[in-house]
Amino acid sequence: MAGPPDALSSLPGEPLHALRAQWSDVLMLLERIDRVAWMIWFDARLAAFDGQALVLDFSDPARLDPGQRYPLREDVRDRDALVLAIQQVTGYQVEIQIQSQMVEVDGEH
Repeated sequence: MAGPPDALSSLPGEPLHALRAQWSDVLMLLERIDRVAWMIWFDARLAAFDGQALVLDFSDPARLDPGQRYPLREDVRDRDALVLAIQQVTGYQVEIQIQSQMVEVDGEH
């Protein structure tokens, strides 16, 4: 299902706002489905969503260690678990894309 389900189509705003409104529910379900996947994805920020492509951002200037690298493994099960949780909570079938920027600290990247 590529488009928004009835429950989300009644929410005001674009698909990103609708997904943000239910993101806590997505994460709670993800924790029940796969705790390791939840540990990987719970710190992601929803950067963009057009109803299909979900861009998750792991850059967070408020973190104490701005050079932190996230352990995004090659194992697609972690990604599949998130996709499943999103689909079960919202009805959206999404494609996950990662956006991660290094924060410049004292002239270093």
